[in-house]
Amino acid sequence: MKINKEFIFKNLTAVLAVISIVAMFLPFISVKATATASAGGFSASAGGGDTVLDGFSMVTSGGLFGILLDICIVIIILSSYLPQLKQYRKFVLAGSAVVGIICLIIVPGNIASEIASVGGNYGGASVKVDSEITPQIGYWIILLCYIAILAVAVIQFFNLKGNKVFDMVNSDNEAGGEGAQLGFNSEKLKEMTQNAVSGISGAASGIKDKISGGSSGGSSGEAPKKAVQKGDPQEIMKQIKELHEMKEAGVLTEEEFAAKKQEFLDKM
Repeated sequence: MKINKEFIFKNLTAVLAVISIVAMFLPFISVKATATASAGGFSASAGGGDTVLDGFSMVTSGGLFGILLDICIVIIILSSYLPQLKQYRKFVLAGSAVVGIICLIIVPGNIASEIASVGGNYGGASVKVDSEITPQIGYWIILLCYIAILAVAVIQFFNLKGNKVFDMVNSDNEAGGEGAQLGFNSEKLKEMTQNAVSGISGAASGIKDKISGGSSGGSSGEAPKKAVQKGDPQEIMKQIKELHEMKEAGVLTEEEFAAKKQEFLDKM
């Protein structure tokens, strides 16, 4: 199956957010707790096996920062598709990514503190609980996704260009803003061009009719006729030069130019 790279890059942040959600089902952190009890100069310790938490268990155990971790993922997805958030998308992505990374750093520490709080004095015995927390594959996947989302926000914020990846990442941002404006300008430019062409064609037809009228003795050809009647060679050459320029501009055909040129030459 061929992967549509352009689609992935245009929806990169949403794809990364979905990957983060999937990673929540994977092993997220491994917790190993050791309890040490001491009383009357004696002490004993006991440790359990590693307890592996997935992303959702970690969120419920991580307090406010665990909940924020999930909220950031939802906001990233919404910013990709809600029109109301389009203009603020770069800031939303950057803010959500930064908050998500901070949550990933703080949450394991909160869980460790919660485990340590189990310790205390029980019947004259002092109990201390230590924990060792190790990030698992789900943790690293989400961390990498947040870093990638932050990188996308930076690329779009500074409008970085110069390679294919930057251009594809910016394509979604441009499509929602500058691209629409470009489409509008293109239509206006097309309309203006058509109007200009119509105006030039009308003006050219008018000049052509004026020359034809002059050859048939009409009032519009009085000036050239008067110049020819004077028999002034310089004036006639000037008229021929003007005819040549009209031919080069496409106003006159080669046959029309030859006929008018011969007409002027005959009256020299």
